[in-house]
Amino acid sequence: MKIAVVTAGGDTVIRFCAEDADVLAEVSLLSRRVVEGRAALGAGAPLGPSPEGPLAAAPGAEVARVVISVGERAPRIKAPEAPRCTNLCGKVAHYPNTEIYQQGVRPYVRRTKSLFGAFTCVYTKHANFHTGSARSSTLFRGGTSTERIKHAIAHIFADCVVHSVLVHNCVFTGNLGVPVSRSNGAVQRSLEAAFECHAQPLMEIDEQMFAVSLLLKDFRAPLVEVAPGDSPVASVRVNICRTGVLNIFIAAPGGVDARTHLDETLLPVAHRLFAAIARVV
Repeated sequence: MKIAVVTAGGDTVIRFCAEDADVLAEVSLLSRRVVEGRAALGAGAPLGPSPEGPLAAAPGAEVARVVISVGERAPRIKAPEAPRCTNLCGKVAHYPNTEIYQQGVRPYVRRTKSLFGAFTCVYTKHANFHTGSARSSTLFRGGTSTERIKHAIAHIFADCVVHSVLVHNCVFTGNLGVPVSRSNGAVQRSLEAAFECHAQPLMEIDEQMFAVSLLLKDFRAPLVEVAPGDSPVASVRVNICRTGVLNIFIAAPGGVDARTHLDETLLPVAHRLFAAIARVV
């Protein structure tokens, strides 16, 4: 059984419950949570009871209608999972020596060709490394830890070859634990209020798997502090699936030195994004 609570502002929050659940209690609980969440968002206050009394309803916070669909099969809803780093991408810059690999690694080097050119590749459990034909740089992807990537680089490349390691993109994945409606515009407003930025909705098509897809940019204050000479974090892309799966793409196009451990530095930011979304879905 599916319950949809629609606010006066047009936002929709959905929940599933079993056929034998107490539907009236579920509707009451969900409606109260939606009103309090929208009121807190409109007032710019954290979610929860106020010392001055009940939160004042923000425009559009009032519940306009509740829709119950009988016969909807409830999906398997997971417990909420806080975001974790699932993909680190970047570049290793090195001197184009004749032999850039450690001698023991050479049997594991693979040559590949694609529309992007010819590469020599080394695949590891820490990340995958693709070196261009000029041998002046190597792209890596699929890492989950800066420290492990640096460990792999030390074992793959010959001594004194590498002169910089930059991280360009971090991906964090989590799960909100509840289904998310495409009509829930409060997600955009919550992120803009929490991070003082502009949240731009990306192209919406009926076939896309995302309920919400936003590009966060024009931050009033830097998301994280980076070392002089490193590129600041320029944008954040947030993709939320209908099932509640959350993917966060944080980009620093110019690159951030691996010594900054960008995955660890950005993890609190990913948790803040998760909390701002979770309180309005």
